[in-house]
Amino acid sequence: MAGQSCQSTFRITDTAISGDRFTTRRLLASERVGLLRAMAKLSHRYFVAHPFNGTCPVAYDGQESVYRFRGFARVLPGCRYDLSGVEAIRVVDRLIATLKPAAR
Repeated sequence: MAGQSCQSTFRITDTAISGDRFTTRRLLASERVGLLRAMAKLSHRYFVAHPFNGTCPVAYDGQESVYRFRGFARVLPGCRYDLSGVEAIRVVDRLIATLKPAAR
């Protein structure tokens, strides 16, 4: 539809996970601990050493994922860095996959 954005924003706080057009749910303590442990492993050196190679999905009407983590200054766009080896990204993606679409 015209005028609709293809962008979705997801947020994970200390207590909840939410997203555009999704039902917010509580973040389990074990999920929070796992995410914090993965975030502690984020390294600027890793991203400098692992640039993205290939064709960005936006080149063929796909979407680019961009991640931001509290306490980590670098923004992580999927078309700039190879994010496949980043545990924090995998944890976030698993958490997002648990969200249910909001009732209309």
